[in-house]
Amino acid sequence: MTGADSTGRPLRLVAGIAAYREGERLRWSLDSLRDQELPEGILWKEFRIAVPADDPGTLAVARKCAAADPRVRLLVEPQRRGKSAALAEILKYDGTDYFILLNGDARAHPGAVAELVLQAETLPGPALAIMGRPVPRPTHPGTLLAATLALLWKFHHLYHRELLGTDEMPHLSDELLLIRSEGRPTLPPGIVNDGAYLAAELRRLGGTLAYAPSAQVDIVVPERWRDLWIQRRRIHAGHRQIGAMFGHAPGSFGDRAIRHPVYGAGRIARELLRAERGVPAGMALILTEIGANLASRLDGPDPGAKFVRWRRIQDPALESEAAVDRPIDPRPRRGAVKASLAPGPAHKP
Repeated sequence: MTGADSTGRPLRLVAGIAAYREGERLRWSLDSLRDQELPEGILWKEFRIAVPADDPGTLAVARKCAAADPRVRLLVEPQRRGKSAALAEILKYDGTDYFILLNGDARAHPGAVAELVLQAETLPGPALAIMGRPVPRPTHPGTLLAATLALLWKFHHLYHRELLGTDEMPHLSDELLLIRSEGRPTLPPGIVNDGAYLAAELRRLGGTLAYAPSAQVDIVVPERWRDLWIQRRRIHAGHRQIGAMFGHAPGSFGDRAIRHPVYGAGRIARELLRAERGVPAGMALILTEIGANLASRLDGPDPGAKFVRWRRIQDPALESEAAVDRPIDPRPRRGAVKASLAPGPAHKP
């Protein structure tokens, strides 16, 4: 199967990566896209990388990538405003058929992009988004934390496989995400969970949400319980923000289990029996979710003020990484200039 449109013109892709404190990891995230084998008639038009100016390590890597490949377009934010603001700038491009968004600490599996695009070509409507399947990459397999994370992402997979695109939930996971250029929504500032917002806005516009589980993407996951708890607190706060904006919060496997206890109990029990250390991991996951959900209710009516700019989780794979996943002061630093985009390398059409 080829990817050319009905006129024979190749399908054009624009990749988008919002990077913060990734360092050299940004290079292999970018390479995981550039190394994709695309079907005939599908080509990369541009790789857009958004990096804040106060992240010199990642910015240096991004500049090297741009110097070596004229398709790489660097978008420099004078002041970091959060991932949603960075993605909003990435999506300001009209010369493409599809955007392929990838997290700055994620790596697309071979063939993942082709799976997304070929599935997209079978779906109607101008407003469309298809998510890939995130696969956790723990550095300490065999621990209770690793088992808990594996269970969390297994439920994440099952819920999206069975319910995405139904009236049950408007939700997208943004680790690897395709968005059709025509009819794409805009991202306002201050959004905590950009994937959840895009799903809710696309649903409001009558768009299509889909899941491509064969389009897998490796993701970095927390390596400490504290980091997991704070990460989940932020996600719950972001879901509450979406609920306030659209009148309906994104769903989850846990929400469905509460609304349908017979179905939920049976399904959870089966997965716990199949999973490594299933029962203790299940208990740990339940306690983490309850605690994170309750804590998120203390974050006030506007969680964006607290969580829109987020310190990345600690990753032992990077020995120099010292940041922890915690909210930072949303107030701009003294002397910070108004955010805007600095011009990047010349773009070749």
